[in-house]
Amino acid sequence: MNNREGNLFVKNVDPSKTPKEFHEFFNEKVQVINSTLKTDQNGDSLGYGYVQFATKEQAEQVKAELNGTKFGENDIVIESFKHRTQRENYGTENKCNIYVKNMPFKEG
Repeated sequence: MNNREGNLFVKNVDPSKTPKEFHEFFNEKVQVINSTLKTDQNGDSLGYGYVQFATKEQAEQVKAELNGTKFGENDIVIESFKHRTQRENYGTENKCNIYVKNMPFKEG
């Protein structure tokens, strides 16, 4: 099942939370179809994730009830999922993001 209308994007997730805790937090309100807490190559949380519910109505209910609530030490922010092609500024010529990997840290 891949119902994008039932998907939520969750940010400002406490980095100490595990994928299991993330799933269980949302599953207490409405049965979760799938959840993903994004992590780096070491398994450390990146502070955001996705939760999928069976219907748009379930997702909206969870969003209304949990947006801005505490999950660990942080107040989470919940938004309806948007595919990257639907996001504001997608495909604009003014892109200025850059990804740098394995850059050594130098104090100075």
